This record gives sequence, C-alpha cells and structure tokens, in this order.
Amino acid sequence: MFKNLLIFAVTLFCLSCSSGDVASKESDFLRLALQLDTLKQELTQTACVAASDWSFVAYGAKACGGPQGFIAYPINAVATTFLNRIQAYTVFENELNLKWGVTSDCAVNLPPASVQCIDGVPVLIY
Repeated sequence: MFKNLLIFAVTLFCLSCSSGDVASKESDFLRLALQLDTLKQELTQTACVAASDWSFVAYGAKACGGPQGFIAYPINAVATTFLNRIQAYTVFENELNLKWGVTSDCAVNLPPASVQCIDGVPVLIY
C-alpha cells in the first residue's frame, strides 16, 4: 500500500514539472522512497518480543513543516546508526521539498503514545 501511495505522490509531483525536469524529479523522489523502504526492510529483521526494547522516532519532512510520520525501531547497539540514517532521510526529503517546490497537506502528525509488540511486529499505539 505504501508503494502505491508513493507512486501516486511522485506522479502528482511530476505533473507540475517541465518535461526535462520530470525525469530528474522522479529520480530524486524514487531515491527518497528507496531509502525509506530500505530502512523499513531492515527493521523487519528484528522481531519485537518486548515493547520495552523498542522506541519510535519521527521521520521525513512535510513541505510546510513537521514529520511525515513515525517509525518504531529497536533500542540496541545499532540504534544510533539507524537514527542517523533517519535524520539523513529527513534532511534529504526537506532538500527535495525545497528543490522541487513541493506542497503538502500541513496536517500535524501527532507522535504515538507507545510501541507494542503484536505477533512479533512493533505496532505504534496512538
């Protein structure tokens, strides 16, 4: 579902470009999507056994401010590396928003209250 939504969003962004810019803009946003997909895929390698071993962080940058959403991550030895990569993703999305004049819905995404483990998967609880 996320990929379909992303493809739709990239298509909408590209409609406002001249034909020469479309490929470059599409390439930029596909790179962004691949970064997030890679981060999410890495998270599936760690089973959620105890909610106390997990936390969440904001990711992405809406054009008018605030994060795109929140993502759960395991608190372990590689957490700092993961958080640095999330920050790099967020900076990259902000740069693309500025570069391509992206607009967004400006809705405020409130942080979740907690993370729970459900069938081995971390679930954000709002």
